[in-house]
This record gives sequence, C-alpha cells and structure tokens, in this order.
Amino acid sequence: PNGKGNVEMYAGQCYSACVYALAGGVSRYVPSPSLVGLHRMFIMDYQADPDDRSAQQVKKIYADPKLIASLKHYVRKMGVSADLVTRAESSRTDQLQILTPAELRSFRLAKTKL
Repeated sequence: PNGKGNVEMYAGQCYSACVYALAGGVSRYVPSPSLVGLHRMFIMDYQADPDDRSAQQVKKIYADPKLIASLKHYVRKMGVSADLVTRAESSRTDQLQILTPAELRSFRLAKTKL
C-alpha cells in the first residue's frame, strides 16, 4: 500500500528456477521494468580429478525427460503453458533468455498490469 489506499508494485528480477516459483503463484504480476529470465536446467557435478586429487572435474548434468515431463505437468496445473518449459529446455545453460511482456502473457506466466 502506498498510503493513499492504492497498491504499488515494484520492479524486480526473476531468473532461473525462480520462473517455476512464479508459475506457482495464485496471482502473477510482473510490473515494468521487471525482468524474467530462463535457461536450460542443470546441476553441477564436482568430482576429484583422478590425475590430480587437489583439482576437480566439473560436469553439467541436464534434466532427464522424466523430470521435464513432471515440470510440464506442474506448470500446466498452474495454468501456465508447457511451452515455457520447452523454451527453457531448448536454450543454452550459460545465457538467460529474458522474456518480453508479450511472451509473459502468451505463456500465461504473468500479467504485466494489475
């Protein structure tokens, strides 16, 4: 509340897995000039280098088809298009795709105005 009986929204940033938390909201608003970004899911696997025990080998492990299917089921249940997950999983892990207001609406992820 702004003290005048109105509600004000503040801009923010929602990246990576935050997008799926946003999808779980009952009312989802992304006010301008907020940024929502997504990328392909992964976890980092750190293992000792067999040739040099003081070093680590790092490998990205990507989501398997079962996890992706579960995530699509979840977002559909929340009223969000499963195409959001498809878009994320077809992108690079090292580059965020910032969604436009039109994309937020087309994926049914969020409204940009109250």
